[in-house]
Amino acid sequence: MDRYVILFIKTSLISFVVGSALGLWMVIEPSDISYFRSAHVHVNLLGFMAMMIYGVGYHVLPRFSGLTLHSRKLMVVHYYLGTATLAAMALAWVGMEMTRLVDPLRFMLALASAGQLCSIFLFFYNIYCSIKPVAPPQPSQQRA
Repeated sequence: MDRYVILFIKTSLISFVVGSALGLWMVIEPSDISYFRSAHVHVNLLGFMAMMIYGVGYHVLPRFSGLTLHSRKLMVVHYYLGTATLAAMALAWVGMEMTRLVDPLRFMLALASAGQLCSIFLFFYNIYCSIKPVAPPQPSQQRA
């Protein structure tokens, strides 16, 4: 497996542990739910679920089409952009609840969200270009 496929999967597993630990903390200390709820959701959905889909998708989808990945460089950029913006989003969510620096953190969250959307687009484009186009249906031959 490619090094970055493995990094996507390992990042996914780490996010699963972190997101689950945040969930447990919110159960143990319900007064902290508002601090961690949004970070918990984003770490689990974008960190665990999406990163796992990216890793498996980059490894499997081009092979199912009998092709190679369109661009390994885009995959590398996607990994770093997606990981950095996920961390920034989680920190911004927690910070907005715990501090009075709401406006700067909201700006950080907006930038991180835009970066996350860009990383999603990189995945879309790279995989879209890596799979075979659907062949047009052949007219059926009728027997006389």
